[in-house]
Amino acid sequence: MMELRKTLAGRIALTAVATVILLFLALPIIVILITSFSNNAFAQFPPEEWTLNWYKALFADGSKWPAALSLSALVAAISTLFSLIIGVTAATALTRSELPLRSAVYALVLGPLIIPQIVTALGLFLLFEPAA
Repeated sequence: MMELRKTLAGRIALTAVATVILLFLALPIIVILITSFSNNAFAQFPPEEWTLNWYKALFADGSKWPAALSLSALVAAISTLFSLIIGVTAATALTRSELPLRSAVYALVLGPLIIPQIVTALGLFLLFEPAA
């Protein structure tokens, strides 16, 4: 990978690949944003007619959506802040120090990444287990 960065062709290739990956990741957001301007009650891409009716309803007087949107943004900001603090602290502690319970802390930090796969595997096992 390091060899690609040294040449002009390698830098261009890495930039192109990174751009394609970012566009692929952003594509669902772009589709949802374009679909939000549709006149239909159900999602349809591409929209047959373009309208701002959904945004008018969102910010109309008496609508509870702005309060819900601001509460969601507040919860997202607070959870992001706490996640960053806990994650950076845990990563720094795990990489730069020799904790006596390092493996336990490591397991605790990686638990949310591992547990969903274990639950899914257990559910699939019970689903496909032959009846006795």
